[in-house]
Amino acid sequence: MTTCRTTRVFLAVCVLLMAPAGSAFAGAVCGSTPTGAAATQPAVSPLRHGTDLMLQSADHAETLLPQMAAAADEVAKRWIEGAELFAGGDNAFSDEAFYRAGGLIAMRRIAAHKEKFSGRQMPWDDVPPESIVLYGLLHNVDASMVVFDDLGYLTDPKHTVVFFGSKAWPVSRKIQKILQKHLPPDKVFFIDTQLPVDTRLKTADGTIYGDYTAAATAVHLWAFTAEVVAACTRQGKMPGIWPSAMIPKYEVWEKKYEKIRFHDDFTIKPIAAGVLGGKYLAILREQLKACPASQDAVVAAASRLTAVPPDKSVYVMVDSHLLAGEANLPADLANWLLVQRSWRWRLAAPTLEKGDGILWLGYLHWPQKDLQKAYEQNTVAAICVEGPDEQTASRPNVAWVPAPWKYPDAFVEIADYPLKACPTSGVIQATMFWGLLGEVMQARTPASQPLR
Repeated sequence: MTTCRTTRVFLAVCVLLMAPAGSAFAGAVCGSTPTGAAATQPAVSPLRHGTDLMLQSADHAETLLPQMAAAADEVAKRWIEGAELFAGGDNAFSDEAFYRAGGLIAMRRIAAHKEKFSGRQMPWDDVPPESIVLYGLLHNVDASMVVFDDLGYLTDPKHTVVFFGSKAWPVSRKIQKILQKHLPPDKVFFIDTQLPVDTRLKTADGTIYGDYTAAATAVHLWAFTAEVVAACTRQGKMPGIWPSAMIPKYEVWEKKYEKIRFHDDFTIKPIAAGVLGGKYLAILREQLKACPASQDAVVAAASRLTAVPPDKSVYVMVDSHLLAGEANLPADLANWLLVQRSWRWRLAAPTLEKGDGILWLGYLHWPQKDLQKAYEQNTVAAICVEGPDEQTASRPNVAWVPAPWKYPDAFVEIADYPLKACPTSGVIQATMFWGLLGEVMQARTPASQPLR
């Protein structure tokens, strides 16, 4: 079990500076107006700007709940009848949906190579016929995706496809058209995020520091997932939900249910359409609205990061399903190094030198063990739900930036079911991460550069 699949998730954006020696169906689920019509930074902080964009996405997703529920009814029906359920498309999309605390146990993932993980990840050639595929396109143009190769599989008329994209993107419109051409109307659904063509995040002077597509799409993914759970209950089934690695005795739950699709030991009353999706979005909104409260601390962390000498490195440790493949760094930050996922930190840590820095994007707890050796000679700042212990907090070189979500990461309560569903951390992580990166870029000499 990965540490990422944690309902007790925290966003630890830890800055560690080593001190120098001195469809409208057929199936489109569509809204009416674009969300986030422009990503250029207005006269507000990057954190506030990102928060506003995510709130717009939540508002847009709520307008789609009736259509999502209708699509979820079809998905639930086929799933209950025996179809397999997959997440595919952009890696960040499928990673966020797969093996996630508060996510669906039976969700499988379409990956480039088959992995030894209980048969849950597999290439397209191993995907059974008549499967259900949630397919997420997160960028207008994404060089890492082989979308046109995927079309050969997606257009199999036996599959049911729920396509997440934006009608504003030319490639998204083309995919929608070809899916509608090859698949029956009741087997293709388009969840239109209404994102603009350019979703890059920019400072007021045009400096690019990130992209909000992944987080905005995740808002729609989890709202839809909540509706799938509700649709199953209306058809007499309760899908298995993954527990957090930090829930007491999570191993017992996981061992007992890791191979199930639906429970035979829980009876859940039918949940009306729109209820669970609405709950998810309401909780997410409250957490998003709390993000700007960390603005002063984010600015302080950015200031420390920009103080790292250019001949030293800043290690960016990204422990996130959603951002592991999405945290592209501005080309201006040539001395910044990306470390994806916590299990790679033990390999990266020995390469640290005095004067280097660390930007830590993690989960619930302060990363005390990982950064223990740094406190004597380093400056540490972290965004996390739980701050450091009293002794660490008393150090003048340590700063804690509170993150606005709490244990557990999944928050949608389901009556008579012991676990909550649908996580919020990925969206909040992205909002906080890009807010901090924006502050870093604003503190540097302005220079608009493409992401790398």
